[in-house]
Amino acid sequence: MLLFNSTKSFFNALSETGNPMNYDGYTKWYNQYAAYVKEKKSGKPGIKCHQQPFKLCR
Repeated sequence: MLLFNSTKSFFNALSETGNPMNYDGYTKWYNQYAAYVKEKKSGKPGIKCHQQPFKLCR
């Protein structure tokens, strides 16, 4: 049971480390970028692709 709990704890910590939203610098950059995209997307149809880069834009 000790090995199971240690493994679970390790992989939970690894998941948190691999998530960029857990880092203040990335979160700050992402929020600024999202605000920029929101501001610019109203006038330019191509900017919508930047908001969802992993989806196909039409």
